Amino acid sequence: MSTIRTALVDADGIVTNVTLVDPASSWQPPEGLTPIQLADDSAVGPGWTRDDGQFFPPAAPAPEPATKPLPTVIDLQAQVDALTDMLLSM
Repeated sequence: MSTIRTALVDADGIVTNVTLVDPASSWQPPEGLTPIQLADDSAVGPGWTRDDGQFFPPAAPAPEPATKPLPTVIDLQAQVDALTDMLLSM
């Protein structure tokens, strides 16, 4: 039995699933989805988009926001010293 790798694409061009379809079967995709035959070695998967007959991978996730580096022991000691001086001068 030979199967065909098939992308299921919604009305917005988003691949919602990739499945193997037996061409001899009477299988029909769920309503609102269009089956698109894929090459066996295609990397297309859920989340990809299809536009003008071409598939595009999902956008890379946004990088994590840069975090401020933690203060060093020297920085913390300087803050403690400054607070101590302030308290002693009161």
